[in-house]
Amino acid sequence: MDEARAARMQAELLHTSIGGWEIVTYLGAGKSALVFAAMKDGLTGALKVFDPELVERFGTDVQTTRLSRELSLRNSTHPNLVRIFDGGHCVDSGYFFIVMEQLQ
Repeated sequence: MDEARAARMQAELLHTSIGGWEIVTYLGAGKSALVFAAMKDGLTGALKVFDPELVERFGTDVQTTRLSRELSLRNSTHPNLVRIFDGGHCVDSGYFFIVMEQLQ
């Protein structure tokens, strides 16, 4: 994702919610997604929001498979594995997302 696209998405999403997660702070962007600090039910997590243009380019089936693979690790514990809290396709916003523990 280019910097201009990341800036537009950041401005659009900051202080909104996705999947019931309230977006608090922007943490950064990568090739396919933005990451925000978000809160839900007293839990803080790193909310990864996938670029809809990327989802459109490769298809929702590919993104759904990717999320299913990541969500299969929910409740798994290992010293080298970040905990997965939540994820899916938010019907209200239209975004695909995953929420994991926020590392310092």
